[in-house]
Amino acid sequence: MQLGARAPEVCPQRAAGHGVGRAVIELDRVGKRYGTGDGAVHALRDIDLRIGAGEFVSIMGPSGSGKSTLLNLLSALDRPTSGRVVLDGRDIGTLGDDEITLFRRNRIGLVFQFFNLLPTMTAVENVLLPRMLGGRATPADRADAVALLQQVGLGHRLGHRPGALSGGEMQRVAIARAFATAPAIILADEPTGNLDSATGAEVLRLLRAQAETRGATVVMVTHDARAAAVGSRLIEIRDGRIAHDAAAQVAVDAYAVAALASG
Repeated sequence: MQLGARAPEVCPQRAAGHGVGRAVIELDRVGKRYGTGDGAVHALRDIDLRIGAGEFVSIMGPSGSGKSTLLNLLSALDRPTSGRVVLDGRDIGTLGDDEITLFRRNRIGLVFQFFNLLPTMTAVENVLLPRMLGGRATPADRADAVALLQQVGLGHRLGHRPGALSGGEMQRVAIARAFATAPAIILADEPTGNLDSATGAEVLRLLRAQAETRGATVVMVTHDARAAAVGSRLIEIRDGRIAHDAAAQVAVDAYAVAALASG
């Protein structure tokens, strides 16, 4: 990464869809509050956001800034206190719990820092899990799961359980599982946080390929500026608000320079 003598100017952009495809993620005046009265904590305040099909968006910010809360809303694991969240054309606030569960299973792929694989299942079975939960795992689905594992370089580990896999291999199984339903939205929470640099780079390549070749919308929360630069766009969250929203490399350079200046 090249750092200049001064940070490039990065202006906050509200409601900024960066012109890539239709809007797949839309947040209108979204707020999230925990508690009431004087003890209330405002995790997110007045968030307006558009993310298009085929975008790979990195989200950065200090601990407690609201990144995890935002990711929970984007994954339909939580609902906003105010405002509207629309994912792949569905207003999450209008859906019942069962509808949200089905929507998340079929339209959102989740990649976690700690993999969240089922230890008693093989790699193929873990990738098949979204189909199995839907009661529709067929021989064709199994063939697709095998193909996905081959795509992520694990064709030789199909029958291995998580305990027999390395951390990088487990993360690649988790990524294959996230891709299993060809979701419109892929959300990744610190996907390289527990990986060595070479394996982390491969994970980022796989995520970026979903945006570039399939038009999936990829959103990744990370503390790593090098990982963030792989995306096409970077959003910085501070104090529950969008502080900056710009093309990834420009924003990463500014973020790094600001961090050096404050250190």
